[in-house]
Amino acid sequence: MRIDVFTLVPHAYAWLTEQRPVANVLGGELELRLFNYRDSTPLRAGQVDDEPYGGGAG
Repeated sequence: MRIDVFTLVPHAYAWLTEQRPVANVLGGELELRLFNYRDSTPLRAGQVDDEPYGGGAG
């Protein structure tokens, strides 16, 4: 089984995958893939938010 996690902080999951119970599961039948939203954003400079709808201050 494969689990894909899309997050802004993939480095935060590195700690989780090193913990013994999770590492044991990941070493077996489970694959955890981490994706950073900033790597695939169409916005400039790795931005993941656009302007609020309507252009106001939000």
